[in-house]
Amino acid sequence: MSGNALPPLPKSALTLVVSRGLSGIGSSLTVFGLDVWLFRSTGSYTIFAYMAVLASLPTLVFAPFAGMVTDRYNRRALLLLCDLVSLLMVAALLACYWYGKLGTVMIGLAIVVLALATELRWSALSSVLPSLAPKEQLMRLNGLQQSFRGVTVMLGPMIGAIGLNTLGLSLLLAVDIATYLIGILGLARIRLPAAAPTPRHGMGFWSELSFGVRWVARQPGLRRLLCFFMIINIGVSVFTSTFAPYLLSFTTNTVLAGSLGLQGMGAFLTGILLSRHHLVKNNEAAIVGGAVCFGVCMLAWGLSRHPAALWLTAVLLGSLASMIMAASNTIWQSHVPNEIQGKVFAVRSMLSYGLTPLSVFLSAPFASAVLQPLLLRAPQLSAIWGEASAGALGLMVSVLGLGVIASSVIVLGQGGLRLSEPAPSILRPLS
Repeated sequence: MSGNALPPLPKSALTLVVSRGLSGIGSSLTVFGLDVWLFRSTGSYTIFAYMAVLASLPTLVFAPFAGMVTDRYNRRALLLLCDLVSLLMVAALLACYWYGKLGTVMIGLAIVVLALATELRWSALSSVLPSLAPKEQLMRLNGLQQSFRGVTVMLGPMIGAIGLNTLGLSLLLAVDIATYLIGILGLARIRLPAAAPTPRHGMGFWSELSFGVRWVARQPGLRRLLCFFMIINIGVSVFTSTFAPYLLSFTTNTVLAGSLGLQGMGAFLTGILLSRHHLVKNNEAAIVGGAVCFGVCMLAWGLSRHPAALWLTAVLLGSLASMIMAASNTIWQSHVPNEIQGKVFAVRSMLSYGLTPLSVFLSAPFASAVLQPLLLRAPQLSAIWGEASAGALGLMVSVLGLGVIASSVIVLGQGGLRLSEPAPSILRPLS
């Protein structure tokens, strides 16, 4: 690492990342509050899992349209629209809660609307960042973005636990509305570059809609990267969906908030280090090696019951997630021409999480109908993981962690992701 001071990041990029980060803190309050409120109200992991499926379905259905819209229209206006829609949806949740009308149906509707806004926001924001900073600063910028994600995860649950226990869900929703307003004001202060028109070569609507898929199909390294994330996200998505129910099945809101907060702290500290230093020399090694370590942490997470063990593992999980996502974002932003990043990033989002709805949907019956009876019949396993829902969820996360490790080791055995082939700089007609 060079002893020379690194150049400052562009002011517009900093303003954008900071405003998005503050808005994200409010969103984490809503997610935390709704998760705990729903699980406490129903006591059902099955309903909880089905809500997670609702949150992931928009990625599969809406992502291609989000990418096409991102490449066609002003990205700043799209970001403002996403924040406004999200603000109005949270305000509707707050009104329903005040009047005692908040229930599973309303929460499900809100999850879908917020997920649609999040997908369009992610597509627009990811394609804007490369136009605000040179390629050599993208890893630092993505690291800073991950640090704000860490702050979001860290502060959201801490504030959420206090607010939910003392003032109730209404406070969390009101704070979320305020942070969306801050995010809108931040966007109003900057001017983002307009999207360059995508060369269409006479393409019709459906041809343009599928442009990203056909372009990625011609990139061997990006294809391998997509397949890798598609496989490991089966385990990671189920782990994420079971995070709160697993802890709430044997411990308190405070331990859950502490685990989420420490996970965020790990992501925050790693993001800060990535933004200030050139720590990652090889993005491919950071992704595959990080996935191996993430799988080990999942295995340990499913075995943990003591708060100290949970909190230590949570820090490591947050740190690894921050490094993996920063490296992945940098690869995509560096390999894909800016004028088609909306459509290509939509393909990335759609395929990376392609199996998430099915895996989360099947995790509920798998845990209750397969693993829980298995623990009752196998005292050797129940002695390690425990019984009832906590044991079943813990065993499921540990098994999926082994799957993440195995997938990563197989990729390493085949020579890695081999991402050295750059994307073509000139767009040619795709047949």
